[in-house]
Amino acid sequence: MANRAGPPAGIETRVLDRFDEAVVVIDQAGRLAYANRAALARFGLAGEGAVLADWCAEPDAALDRLRRLAGSGVRQPLNLTLKTGEVAKFRGTGLLVDPERPPALLLVADRQRDAGFEKLRQLVERLDIELTDRARLLVKLEETLERETKLRIELAHRVKNNLALLVALINLRRRDAPSPELADFLTALEGRIMAMAAVQELAEGDDGVDSARADLLIEALCTHLRQSIMPDNVTLEARLEPMLLGLRDAQSIALLANELLTNALKHAFGGVAAPRLEIALESDGDQLLLTVADNGPGFERDDARQGTGSRLIDSFARQLRGELRCDSGVHGTRWQLRMRRAQGQGQG
Repeated sequence: MANRAGPPAGIETRVLDRFDEAVVVIDQAGRLAYANRAALARFGLAGEGAVLADWCAEPDAALDRLRRLAGSGVRQPLNLTLKTGEVAKFRGTGLLVDPERPPALLLVADRQRDAGFEKLRQLVERLDIELTDRARLLVKLEETLERETKLRIELAHRVKNNLALLVALINLRRRDAPSPELADFLTALEGRIMAMAAVQELAEGDDGVDSARADLLIEALCTHLRQSIMPDNVTLEARLEPMLLGLRDAQSIALLANELLTNALKHAFGGVAAPRLEIALESDGDQLLLTVADNGPGFERDDARQGTGSRLIDSFARQLRGELRCDSGVHGTRWQLRMRRAQGQGQG
């Protein structure tokens, strides 16, 4: 592409002087051939005849780039570092001022590049501020979470200790119970407290999380019953599928299982030669099934609703939003709770 002719000192120069953008013409020796008013004001140029070293921080490197650009008729971006430290952004192209001389370089300040850079700089500053604020917020959230976790662990530990103390007091009172009825009542109460204590034990072991393995709770409950009120001739079989539940549901499941097992041990096996008790925890699609069955002679369902234990069984089933069924006959009694698992609950 041919280089364009340079402006004579006539009307073209007067037009360029009215430009808001800085316009300069530099020959290949690095001398200033022309500068309009905007360039003189912005760069502090002394006028025609000034050299690059007067206003450019790196004149030799700048002159090399200017010479390469002067041989092109295509406008290209060019940055010059001024002695003030400012980086001046131009669009430059070769300009044939005198056919007898090598082409000069016409430089026009590129305010759009400056505006784009300024917008980018402002955007980077805003992003930096936002990232700093988010980093501070993240630190605060982590500190708050750490404090909350410590408080929950401490609370679970204290609750567990208080429950253990309560069990010890019940044991002392049961030894001095004036009647078998009171002793039985205290034994049942101890079992209920032990079920709650098992939940706290697991919660403390999992650093105070909001869920617990229901199968582990029932397993701990069965161990306690074997070591406390279960007669030696009773066989207890547990089939427990790993099941992760929220703490509240896990506690209600454990309390319900305790009531069903305790009631069976107390009332189900009159005259049975080989008492057998089964408990199962399993999933059925999105539902959970808890089953307690014995091989006793059965009972009348209406009679079973008269005791405190039966009322508690119904209460725990309602808390779990489940459907509780009881089938009882000469070959034994079978209780089954069917409940829908909450979202996020499942196999452990």
